[in-house]
Amino acid sequence: MAENPANSPNDAGTDDQTDDAKLLGRRDTLKLGAATAAVVAGAGAASTAAAATEREGVSFDRVVNAVSDLGMDPNGNDRIDGKLENALRPGTLIEFPAGTYKIRSKQVLEDRTGIVGVAGDRSEVRFVPPQGTGMRWLNFGNAAGVVLKNFTLDRRDDYNTTVGMGGNIKRNFVLKNVEYDGWTPTGPQMFAANVTDPNGTAVVDGLYRTGPTRFEHYPDSSLDIWSGRGHEGHMVLRNVEIHNGSESGIYTGKGNGTYLIEDCYMKNVVHTAIRAAGRDSTVRNCTIVMDTEDWDSRNEKVESQFDGKPIQLNRAIWAQTNDKRFSGPVIEDCDIIIKNTTSIAMAGIYINFDTGGAKIRNTRVQCDSEHVIPVYGQSPTNEAGEPIEMELDGVSVTGSAWSKAAMYFEDRPNSVIRNCCISSPNDNDGILLDNCDGSVVENTNVDVGGRSTTFRNGRVSTSGITSGDSCPLPSLPGSTPSDGTPSTSDGSGGSGDSTDGSSYDLPYRFTVKSTGGGKTEFTVSTSGTMKPASNGEGIVENRTVTDSLGPVSGVDSYLYEGYVTDFSVTGGQYADYFVETADGSKSVEVTPELLSGNTFVVKSTGGGVTSFDLSVDGELVRGASGLEDTVDGQTASGQVGPDAGVDAFHYTGSITDLAFEGAEYATVTVNGTEIDPTQYESGTDGGTDDGSSGDGSTSDPTTDLPNSLTVVGTGTSATYAVTVSEDIAVSPDETDDISGNVATNSAEGAVTDGEDMYVYAGEITDFTLNGDATVLVNGTEVDPASLGGNEELPNTLVIDGTSSAAAGTYTVYVTGDVEPAPDLTVAGDANSLDSLDDKVFDGKVAGVVKTGKDGYRFSGNIVKMEINGDALVNLGQ
Repeated sequence: MAENPANSPNDAGTDDQTDDAKLLGRRDTLKLGAATAAVVAGAGAASTAAAATEREGVSFDRVVNAVSDLGMDPNGNDRIDGKLENALRPGTLIEFPAGTYKIRSKQVLEDRTGIVGVAGDRSEVRFVPPQGTGMRWLNFGNAAGVVLKNFTLDRRDDYNTTVGMGGNIKRNFVLKNVEYDGWTPTGPQMFAANVTDPNGTAVVDGLYRTGPTRFEHYPDSSLDIWSGRGHEGHMVLRNVEIHNGSESGIYTGKGNGTYLIEDCYMKNVVHTAIRAAGRDSTVRNCTIVMDTEDWDSRNEKVESQFDGKPIQLNRAIWAQTNDKRFSGPVIEDCDIIIKNTTSIAMAGIYINFDTGGAKIRNTRVQCDSEHVIPVYGQSPTNEAGEPIEMELDGVSVTGSAWSKAAMYFEDRPNSVIRNCCISSPNDNDGILLDNCDGSVVENTNVDVGGRSTTFRNGRVSTSGITSGDSCPLPSLPGSTPSDGTPSTSDGSGGSGDSTDGSSYDLPYRFTVKSTGGGKTEFTVSTSGTMKPASNGEGIVENRTVTDSLGPVSGVDSYLYEGYVTDFSVTGGQYADYFVETADGSKSVEVTPELLSGNTFVVKSTGGGVTSFDLSVDGELVRGASGLEDTVDGQTASGQVGPDAGVDAFHYTGSITDLAFEGAEYATVTVNGTEIDPTQYESGTDGGTDDGSSGDGSTSDPTTDLPNSLTVVGTGTSATYAVTVSEDIAVSPDETDDISGNVATNSAEGAVTDGEDMYVYAGEITDFTLNGDATVLVNGTEVDPASLGGNEELPNTLVIDGTSSAAAGTYTVYVTGDVEPAPDLTVAGDANSLDSLDDKVFDGKVAGVVKTGKDGYRFSGNIVKMEINGDALVNLGQ
């Protein structure tokens, strides 16, 4: 681990490469040609040098052209070192027209010097070292007033050549739009600098390296951006893009100065993408991707140095200071995407033991790696600066897997988790606070398959805790700082044109085109990730966006994966609607009626191929996930598998025909309700080859519901009403027409001597009966009073002490009613504190757990929860 990449603790790194091309001495003007000397000095009527000017806030005495004034070769044949060295005098700005410039020796930048490309694109001005060269080309020399802009340093497409820049800066340093092209072996950093003047500032705005890397262990690895212990001023690192970093991408936090790191894009950076510390430093609006399965194929790993161990993608953001008593930085508006890592990965955001607490705001972390803690505040030592508490506001953690808990703090009392959201469908834990006495969790959603909250050895107050809400997802930018796209293919990036289809490789586009005549406002939701295309202006939240266009013209587009799940529109007659591939190669025009109608979805579960034929009596179109399938009028055919795949269709009316082959390898849903496709498999008893029941009638999968409910009259009039959690329909065995009794998830009717028969999915959530009748559920008579969940108390709360080391006391306040839930309660040891009676008041419960569980049901929301000691808290609905 590189703790001090510089050779001196006050140096921004030194160049250890041999400079075997030492040319003219800086003051060896006797060897200059007379014309060049005159131009640099600004003398002589024949000079073409411009007069004094100001660029990027730096005042220059003269501006000279590298080719026409200084005679440098733009064709890459002759080295420019001597002419450049003698021209870089204080007060001189050198402009380089398009060309390839051959470099071999180091250059030292003094006060008020500059190198600026003046071609149309930075790639057109290239500085290229000979093959096999390794050197820090530009050395800053503690200069005051430097401008470096609009050029490319070419490291060549090999692992034998490298070039970099660095040194101390006094003040007024500006670097803009500079790219490192080619491959990166070990060698000098691409930018290593300290601002030595406490009142000085350096601004880096646009620095890019997206090529492949030769991965070696420290100290042979190559840092990209380093600022160390000698930093006393302020540094801005903006629009930085780094791919395939071999030893931290941006490494700061060891000096007394401050940093603003913003608008950066970091992909697959080994060790840590961004390191920063100190409450006066900020990491803002940065995107970080960690995905070992999306690796640049040109990367090379020196196996002999790794001893069989994998390359480490350890952390996205790391606050670590070593010998400075700093707090953590401010981290805001960042997107962190952790898809695949090795077992030695650590965290999305990692606040080190030698660092105080961080402020993290409006940041989204997606974690799909079981080895990684999304947000981790490590137990601080006495080296950590104040304040040591963590403060999270508006932080969202989503994903399929993570380690420990989504938010895990150790020994950080008085921490705050506010307005946050945690969501995972799998067995992941939400919040873990260990010895964080006096901490507060408020207005936060925790919807996980594991433990919602765990509070150990401390008093924690909570309020406004909910579950079941969807959480904001991170997203990739439409284009990256280098003007490339966040590709998930080879990671090479570059400076090519951006495309709309890049984020998450989103494959589909929903487009609305105004036809004029009025304003159209629409809301669309999708089953997968969605983001605006270049002409989409709405804000996507929870895979839903609302936008408008017209009244004369306009086009709105949104990229997404999956299929459209919901659609509504006003002024729909004033626009046309299209479901397309992202590149526009396939396009299907759809109507609002279709998009807001029915959906039929077939999803492969793996293991084999599922083929299907579908017919409806209304309109039928392919959804995005089915753009490869065949639709002919009212009939569609498709196939998913053998490993994955989803097909979706929109239709109006009803399904009239349905047949499957390989049905066991897929799940099928109609309007979100899962049906059993094996009942419609060709040649089974559930249907004939044409999908019918064999007697000329057609089996409609909307009635393929697993449970039955029968209300039988006993001779006197009785009325009833039933509500279920999913769908309800008239039973196929019902002989009377009682279809008018049924709504989407409810039914009501009356019986005297006959019986009403229904089928339904889910659970009966409410049942009322007025009069005398017999009620059967799945053929078994039940007490009507026992039907329906506790509608008035729909939420559950479990205080779990079974894994606690010590007793935990709790007090919980809710806005509605609360009562004990014996079915959720587990008795503790007979002689433990669990035997004490819990107290249930109006809207409040208080108790103690040590070896058992206390369960409750409640309505409304949790207003406040105080946990003192050791206990887990699980919420449910």
